[in-house]
Formats: sequence, structure tokens, C-alpha cells
Amino acid sequence: MTKYISLVLFMLIIVACSKTKFESHDHATGGHDDHGHGGGEIENIRFTVFSTKHELFAEVTPMIQGKEGQFTVHFTKLSDFKPVTKGSLKIVLSGAISETLTVDIIARTGIFITRYTPKSTGSVEIKFIYSDNGLTDTIKVPSQKCYSSIEDAKKDEKPAEKGITFLKEESWKIDFSLIHVIPSNFSETVKATGKIINNPADEIIITASTSGVVEILDNSLTPGKQVALGSKMFSIKPGSLREDNMELKYTQAKSNFDRAKKDYERVSELYKSKITSEREYLDAKSSYENTEAIFKNYAQSSEGKSIVIKSSKGGYLRKLMVNSGQFVEAGTTLAVMANNNKLMILVDLPTNEFSKLSNVSDANFVIDNKTVKMKELNGKVSGSPISSGSSGFVTLFIQIDNKLNLITNSYISVYLFGSNLPNSITVTKESIWEDQGNYFVFVQKHGELFEKREVTIKGFDGFNYLVGSGLNQNEVIVNKGTYRVMLASKTSELPSQTHAH
Repeated sequence: MTKYISLVLFMLIIVACSKTKFESHDHATGGHDDHGHGGGEIENIRFTVFSTKHELFAEVTPMIQGKEGQFTVHFTKLSDFKPVTKGSLKIVLSGAISETLTVDIIARTGIFITRYTPKSTGSVEIKFIYSDNGLTDTIKVPSQKCYSSIEDAKKDEKPAEKGITFLKEESWKIDFSLIHVIPSNFSETVKATGKIINNPADEIIITASTSGVVEILDNSLTPGKQVALGSKMFSIKPGSLREDNMELKYTQAKSNFDRAKKDYERVSELYKSKITSEREYLDAKSSYENTEAIFKNYAQSSEGKSIVIKSSKGGYLRKLMVNSGQFVEAGTTLAVMANNNKLMILVDLPTNEFSKLSNVSDANFVIDNKTVKMKELNGKVSGSPISSGSSGFVTLFIQIDNKLNLITNSYISVYLFGSNLPNSITVTKESIWEDQGNYFVFVQKHGELFEKREVTIKGFDGFNYLVGSGLNQNEVIVNKGTYRVMLASKTSELPSQTHAH
């Protein structure tokens, strides 16, 4: 809705010059099916005006003194581009005519209708006031002229416009919206391919602390399995009486600890009775503490006979490097763990493409056909670009939070941002209709008439296109629903006087 706030500043009016042949019709009985526009004496005047809350599209019979005419007024909510469903409307005429027309009941969802016979001629100001439960929205349109006769009115008549007819009733049924073209900032972009990899800082190598026969303690331990902090993963049972036999070391450490403990307890009692010296007491205490530390170190992992290897961090098992029953040497890699809460995106792009970007500080990603901003993943460029030298490529690393459960070694599209281009004409991805390499937008000429217009594209950032030519500031284009308008173009690229809703 940000772009529509500016509409109140401009009060954009797509107006008055578009007309349609008038004949008697009644929305209340037959809806737009009875609303014919061909074969009448003179064309209707059409107004399309935006406030901050509504789009008003009015079809008005040119005012002729003594001749009954009709106001057919469509109100569309800008919040969702759906019709108003209740409320009342006042049409205030001032100037040569001073009168207020009140319509208390909607003739059809989104549409107010009233008839009126002018009694004098001259310049008339028209103001539409919509009210509903305390909400009031006032919309003015350019002043109009009330003529003395049809012949007089025909002198100001303009040819019917050509374009694509797409009725309000049709747009209200679908996911449809319009957008006001306002200059904005756009960054130069370069598209590249990114590979999802683990952050090396979050990888954990599980190694054997001694030689022996390894056993996998969890039969479900397979690559991809989540492993909690402190989970028992492997045991290693020493298979010989070599020096690195942990069972023997555990037994020796326990024996030394038990002996030192008893000696310390004995000397402590003697020291309290002042039978032994302080030096002997301190030596016994030091021996006890040292043997206790060594014993606890072995006991913590060996559990008496075999060494138990536990996960030092939580994460998932990336690689399992051994099988149960395999003999391993001390230092052998048993498994590789990774924490996928944070990931890296490795981006390689040609040096000449990278040179277009003075400094990469932001990016957009296309993941499963959905565009995501880097800041949504708490992303940041990690370190400086790395040139691969003779290969002519530059490598970037982007660190992100894995909020989308991304899988390592998968690939995504990356749009890297460079220099800022202020006051650019941009349109959303949904606004563009691409046909055989050509790009089109649908420009609103009035409420129900659109122009299919070709534009040139100079950039794309995953969300928005940078328009080089073909579109002007303050024009209104279809933002959602371009496919349905395109279908309508196949049958309605005709003068508006032939269209019948």
C-alpha cells in the first residue's frame, strides 16, 4: 500500500476524455449484461480516480438540459481490490447546477446507480462522497459542462478509445491489483548460481582417541540423522596389550588412584594429630589429586573397559567413516558432524561480471521458485571475494541462517546487488507478461480499459524489473492478474464502443 499513499498527493485522475455510447440500461435488474454501449446518441464520460482508500470508476451520461441521464459508479477497495459491499453514496453537483443526489442502496455489489435530469446549463463541479459506518471518502473529478442540446454536446465528443476491455466485475472475482508507477531505488544486479554448503566452522570431526575395535552404538546412525549433544556414538575396545591399550591404562589409573586416596586419608589423620610433617601431608595430597584427575579422565570415556565416544556438539551426521568391528588407530576419523543452523552459499561468477558490482553488500535468493531477501535469513557476505586466478572466476561466500531447511550441495539462483540507481522506473515480477522474449505491461487507460504496451528491461533483482523504456511515471498498471487481462486481449482489442458488459 506504500505506493498508493502517494496517490493522495497526486489524486491521479485518468479521466473524462474516454467516452462510450449511451443508451438506457439498468444495473440493478440485469447487471452489466444489460449495460450496452452501442447504438446510442452520444458517448458516456468515464472517470477513474484514486483516493487513498478507493478506486472510483464512474460512467456518466453527458449532462444535457432537460434530458435524463445516469450515473453508474463503481467503488473498489484499494486494500484488496475487491468491491465495496455496503454503504451509501452522495453525488454533489455545484456551480451552474446546485444539487445533491443520494443513493442509499447499492444496486449491485460494488456499484451505485442513479438517474438525473439537469435543469440548467454551464460548468458543473462533481464530488462523490462514499459513506459506511463512520468511514467517509470524498473524491472529486474535473469540472464538466452541462449542454443545452445533444447537438451542442456532440461538438465536444471525442472518438471512442481502443484497448483491452476487462470489466470490474471480472477483476473483483480474481486475485487482481493495480500499482501506481513511482520512481524508486534499484540496484545494479548480477545473476549467479549459488551452492549451499556447510559452514566449515560448524563442522565437527569425531576421531578415535585410542586404537582398538570400534562399535557403532546406535544402529540408526546414518548420514543425515540428528544427533543430540552428549549422545553416545561409538565405543572402542582395545584389542591388544600394547601401550595404547586403554583398558590396561584405565585399570592402572584406578589402582594408582585407590592407593593415593588411602595414603592421603592416612596422612591427613596423622597431620591433624601433628604426628607427621606438613611436607609429607602436602606430598600425599598432591599425589591424590593427580591420580584422581588421571583416573577421571579415563573413566569418563572408557566406562571401565572400552572408550565411549560422545558427540561434543549437537547437529546432524554428515559422514560415517567406519563400520562396526573395524580396527582403528588412534586419531582415525570416525564421523563428520555438522550443525546446519547456519549455512554458507558459495557463489562463483566470472570476473567480468563481478567487475560490474563495485561492492556486494546485499542479495536476493530464488529458493523453490520463491524470492527471498538476504536480510530475511540474517545473511551477510563473509570475508572478501576470492579470485581464482587463471580460471577467470571470483568466489563469494554468504553466511545465512537455515530458516528454510535448506539441503547442503543443492543449488539456488542468487541476485547480487551492486551500485544503487536512484529514480528508476521499476515494476514487480507479477506486472510483466513475457511473450517470446518480449516484455509487456498492461496500462490502465480507465477503470475497465487497458493498453498492452511493450517495455524494455534493463535489470531484474528477483522481485522487480528495471524498465528502460515504454513506461512513464504516474501511470497505473496491472500488478496482479496479468494473465487474465492477457486472455481478455485476445477478444477485446476493439474500440470501447463495441464492448457490452
